Amino acid sequence: MRALPGVADVADYGPDRRIAPRLREAAAAEPQCVAKVLFQTFVPEDAPNLARRLLATGAAEAEAVPSRSRHGLVSARLPLGLAVQMASSAAIVSWAEEAPLEHLCTDLARSPANMAAEEPQSLGLDGAGEIVAVADTGLDSGDTATIHPDLAGQLLAVRDWAGDGDWSDRSGHGTHVAGCIAGTGAASDGLYRGIAPGARLVVQAVADAQGVLHIPDDFASLLDEAYLLGARIHNDSWGSDAAGAYNLRAQQADEYVWTHPDLLLVSSGGNDGRDDDGDGRIDPGSLASPASAKNVLAVAAAESGR
Repeated sequence: MRALPGVADVADYGPDRRIAPRLREAAAAEPQCVAKVLFQTFVPEDAPNLARRLLATGAAEAEAVPSRSRHGLVSARLPLGLAVQMASSAAIVSWAEEAPLEHLCTDLARSPANMAAEEPQSLGLDGAGEIVAVADTGLDSGDTATIHPDLAGQLLAVRDWAGDGDWSDRSGHGTHVAGCIAGTGAASDGLYRGIAPGARLVVQAVADAQGVLHIPDDFASLLDEAYLLGARIHNDSWGSDAAGAYNLRAQQADEYVWTHPDLLLVSSGGNDGRDDDGDGRIDPGSLASPASAKNVLAVAAAESGR
């Protein structure tokens, strides 16, 4: 393989390559700190066995997560030092990292008068025939009878991922995002409308009453639900502070889009971009995940205060 023109190096996939650098650093600093860690196995069949081994060696919780991937997935709560030890010694483990803590992005917007929605619409492109999934904090009142006029009639389906049966938007974030995408402008006589008012929406309410985002460990399950409902664009205006790293969430996004090439996954680049040296370029190490994936469209603004 070393002789192949596109191969830079060939190396053993040893324990040092199976552990996320952030997990290794955190474990070195606080080995007894108990946290949620995700373990990926080379094949799905090994996930239940790994979960049993983790429980037997001191994990407070460990379960194999149903996965649509070619890999297995285990979610566990255990001391970080033990997590590194298990990832290093268990040959069936292909990767281990702390579970991501997702937060909302796209929390600021340009002036409505400057959203430039008219340019694509002047070309006859208004999203007609498209179904867009929005995985976010919910939608307006959570009742189709009282929903905002700009979104009335735009909702094709709604699914609750927070588990509380309430898909109302208690923060306004999901409504803001949905309106930017498919708002019809009915409340303003067409003055303020989204970029694709002809599109229909599939809303996946992933936030609970406290604003905590419930993104499943197997990201593909969220994507697959929307895909089966007809969505071919999936908007995720949230992410984790991955500092540009390629983590499990990014890998899951890449694998799903690879096997579903007609899906466009649009992901926020995050809110952490900085230009400390003032050179007009965002400093490295600020990109969120899953925007750090290869097969997604990462959207962000630079040098403009968003």
